[in-house]
Amino acid sequence: KKVPPIRINLSNCKYEVLRVVQRKLGWKEVGDDEDWEIYWTDTSVSIERIMKLNKTQKINHFNGMLEICRKKSMARNLAKMAKLFPEHFDFFPRTFVLPNDTQELLADVKAKGKKQVYI
Repeated sequence: KKVPPIRINLSNCKYEVLRVVQRKLGWKEVGDDEDWEIYWTDTSVSIERIMKLNKTQKINHFNGMLEICRKKSMARNLAKMAKLFPEHFDFFPRTFVLPNDTQELLADVKAKGKKQVYI
């Protein structure tokens, strides 16, 4: 018995490489008005969309993902966790979020010298 191809919704995806991969895998590209197993989006996903998923559907993003995928948000969240659990959150370098932390950065440069590397 032939297994039907996986249906992937790429209607909110602008990257052609996903379509190339989809074709190579033998998956079927479908639109918003069709059933799908995978929804690939370039943007964040609302909690409402996630709540409507059935158990066979998957999305490449999750709600709240921007809190860890954007440098500023991730730095802020890691700093909060480091204050609460310093012994578990010592794995990342000191982080400055500009322009808010400009004075702290300047003080760090002054204290450690100009040969420091900052990313």
